[in-house]
Amino acid sequence: MVITRLAADNFLKFRRLELDGLPSQGLIGVTGPNESGKSSIGEALCFGLFGRTFALGPEAPDKLLHWEERQCQVTLDFEGGDGRSYRVSRTLDADGGQGASLTLLEDPGVSLAKGVDQVGNAIPGICGFSFDEFLESFYFAQRDLVHAHPRSEAVQSMAGVTPLVAAEKDLEKATETQKAQQSRVRGDLEETRERLDELQVEEGTLDRLQGLEKDRQTLAYDIDEAANAMDGADEWYRRKRQAYDQARRLRLFLGPTAAVILLAGAAAGAGWALLTYWPDHPYADRLLLELEAIPQWGHFESYLPWLGPGIAALGVVIGIAGNAFARRSRRLKRAASTLGKRVVRAREKLIPDAESLSHRLDEFIAATALDEHTRPQEPAEADPETSISSAQDEPSEEEAVETTPGADLLYRLPGDLAYLGNRITDFRADPVRVGETVSALHDVLVRAQNELEGHRQHLEQRIEDERGRRAEADRLQVAIESSEGELAAIERELAVKNLAGELLTETARKLSNQFNQEVRELTKKALPVLTDGRYQQLRLGEGLEAEVFSPEKGDFLDFDELSSGTRRQILLALRLALSKELARLSGNQTNFLFLDEPFAFFDRERVVATVNGLPQVAEELSQLWLSAQELPEPATVDREVPCLAQSDQLVQTSPASRTADPVAAASGLATATTEPTQGNQNKDSDKDDEQTGDG
Repeated sequence: MVITRLAADNFLKFRRLELDGLPSQGLIGVTGPNESGKSSIGEALCFGLFGRTFALGPEAPDKLLHWEERQCQVTLDFEGGDGRSYRVSRTLDADGGQGASLTLLEDPGVSLAKGVDQVGNAIPGICGFSFDEFLESFYFAQRDLVHAHPRSEAVQSMAGVTPLVAAEKDLEKATETQKAQQSRVRGDLEETRERLDELQVEEGTLDRLQGLEKDRQTLAYDIDEAANAMDGADEWYRRKRQAYDQARRLRLFLGPTAAVILLAGAAAGAGWALLTYWPDHPYADRLLLELEAIPQWGHFESYLPWLGPGIAALGVVIGIAGNAFARRSRRLKRAASTLGKRVVRAREKLIPDAESLSHRLDEFIAATALDEHTRPQEPAEADPETSISSAQDEPSEEEAVETTPGADLLYRLPGDLAYLGNRITDFRADPVRVGETVSALHDVLVRAQNELEGHRQHLEQRIEDERGRRAEADRLQVAIESSEGELAAIERELAVKNLAGELLTETARKLSNQFNQEVRELTKKALPVLTDGRYQQLRLGEGLEAEVFSPEKGDFLDFDELSSGTRRQILLALRLALSKELARLSGNQTNFLFLDEPFAFFDRERVVATVNGLPQVAEELSQLWLSAQELPEPATVDREVPCLAQSDQLVQTSPASRTADPVAAASGLATATTEPTQGNQNKDSDKDDEQTGDG
């Protein structure tokens, strides 16, 4: 694209600025002393296109206004990369308010875009470059004479790696976010593992506690049953022993009696049979004589046939009674045997089992208790009425019985309970001794019940706590597995992102190298022309850091090793190469380049060589703007725009443009026609130009 007209009101140096009929090809020389407005023209071009300038940012809009003015306006006519002519107009007030419009010159009534945002979005598409790219290619200010290489953002955009760099930055941000998430998940995982370790949950603890509780319940049931059996057992033994003795005596009496009566009945029956069926038998006669000797036998003779059966029946009845008492004796003996076995079992099994279980509960709960809430309390002082192991009082003489060597265990009990149990089974034990024994056993069993009940509370609490700890451990384990899965997924995603980052970096590097190679080739043509053939080969780094080959040294020189003039020539060559490359990438057939004071530190020979050599090395840049205090002979330009430090108005028009542009023709502004000039001779022709306000 090229500029065809520039107009501004109240912008920076100029209260009124108009440059019309600008040549689309050739050199446009903007000359004048310091503070004459040369840079203001370049800033006006920049502001007209993009609504901003390099020197003054959007944070200080009032600095773009002419002194003591409240509003400025810049209008720019240009030919776009598509060959069509456009006009962009921008306004700015002291409060920072902006306005913008974009139209086609051939159809000014139709607005292509209106408003700062719409115009700002449309301009890069028409021009083929953005603001940053413009500053780093088509706009060369004095600031660029001190930088060894251009800004990386613009180079990246020109090289086509901006999307890759943006994607890489987004990827880096996502990676950092994911690394922070990874760190957080790792921290949560470690914290969860520590909490799980602090719980110290062991496999089988809950099962063992439940097993102990089951054993306690079974033993408590047996002890309760035995204690109930011991309660009143002494009185039962006394009564049942009396009943057993009575039944035993009756059994012993009735048994022989029944036998004798049965024998008598059998004898009576035999006598009746002898007298009835064998009356002639000698024994029958003798029996009859014996019977007749009985007084009043005659009265009983008729009952003789019933005497035998009657006596036999009586014997049977007595025998049955005796058998009943025998059965009663056996039942009582079995009941006594049960009592004896219970006494022996209570002393030999239940009480030791209670002691053993109590110790096991104490040891296990103490070993597995993790805090004061679940840790068993210290045992209180022994209470003679409630503790198994508290029987310390010596028995009285009346209570003294034979004791076992283990009298310190629970209670002073008979030493040979098995022997006593056998005697109880046979009802041969002394009721007093039995009473003392079962009473002592009852007391011990009751105390065992109380102690087991106390353990029940601790055990149930411990089981409840263990279940809670187990549930918490299961929850933490699920959280650990979830965190481990999340961490593995994050690590996989990070690996993918790292690979994507490497691919993006490598692709961007290749594109940058390719772009640098193209810029290097373009620089080879400009460098000999701008340095008068002294330097011909330039080497560029990935960021376009420049090194130049020195024939005298036979090696590449760092940029800082060169003289300031040579450095500026090299930077100008590099800028021309960047401009030509961007022109090629944008697809524009014609392009302009604004060089603001590029010769500030050049000697006369360098200025002449540079001005005359520019058209040879910048064929793609058809319109070249040069800003300088003066152009020495024999440097030539196609149009000169002289600026005066004492004037705030500059109007330069041509008859052709005045006719072609109805807007400019209607404005009634003074015009001037400027022909190509040579060196300082151009200034002599300035007297023929009509410049408003000595512009």
